Amino acid sequence: MREGTIKLWSGLSVALVMGAGGAAVTTTEADAAPVHLEKPAPQSLAATLVAGGESGEGGEAGHAMSAGGEGGEGGEGGEAGHAMSAGGEGGEGGEAGAFAEMDHHAAAVGQLLLLRGHVDMGRALYAQGQPKDALPHFMHPAEEILDGVEGELHEHGITDMRDHLDALVQAAKAGADADKVTALAETVDAQVGNAITVVGENHLREPAFLYDVSKSVMETAASEYQAAFRDGRIANVVEYQDSRGFILALEDFLTDNGLGGDDKLLQAVRDLKPAWPTVDAPETPAMETGAVLAGLSRIELMSGDYK
Repeated sequence: MREGTIKLWSGLSVALVMGAGGAAVTTTEADAAPVHLEKPAPQSLAATLVAGGESGEGGEAGHAMSAGGEGGEGGEGGEAGHAMSAGGEGGEGGEAGAFAEMDHHAAAVGQLLLLRGHVDMGRALYAQGQPKDALPHFMHPAEEILDGVEGELHEHGITDMRDHLDALVQAAKAGADADKVTALAETVDAQVGNAITVVGENHLREPAFLYDVSKSVMETAASEYQAAFRDGRIANVVEYQDSRGFILALEDFLTDNGLGGDDKLLQAVRDLKPAWPTVDAPETPAMETGAVLAGLSRIELMSGDYK
């Protein structure tokens, strides 16, 4: 995978319909076959997902995502209501694309949370004796995320994150012992934590800032979870693990920045955690994709409460 490619679904047939009160009331899933090409989550992913023909990357068809055909370039989020098409070949994107329309501080923090989620999953897999499974998670940050946030980091005097990530990847590729890889991963994690503090500046206690970061991270996690499925089962374990890393990193971010258990945004994130019970994907999915998308809809509907 590389930055600028998109993660697409072949044969996707999903519909999420909003009821009068804004709650998701129906969802059906047929065949969501992952083609492992990175794609950004749209700015509002969950209102409607429909199967369709050809469309541009991120197309805009009234808050909908279509699957099928070849996707051209259409810019992140597209242009006609919040629609995203998937299928065939895609255009420009990458996980970082979910943050393209955001304030640059919030966008950088959100991307750093994705980076942290990747590294945490790699660390967990390596520690339990699965080095080959861990390697993609160590490689993804530099391939998919770092280019989009590196300029912001450099402006704040953080210039060596790529070097630390490269050291981690090389150690994992060489089959270094788990203690060494864990130590290198922890160095990256600590640097990410510092970068979030520095880049986030005084915004980290602002409800609107926390909400904007959370919604985009959660949209990306839901998108990755969706991409993991085929025929009602988790077929692409890497995508499942990516999304697990993202939601765990998001939960920690919210609690670290002052949200308590009675906060409904934090609770909505925690309500979705059962979808990812273990590092290794469960044989039987713990939560259907429709339930995850319904949870995402609830988060999207909270916007006015945090502005």
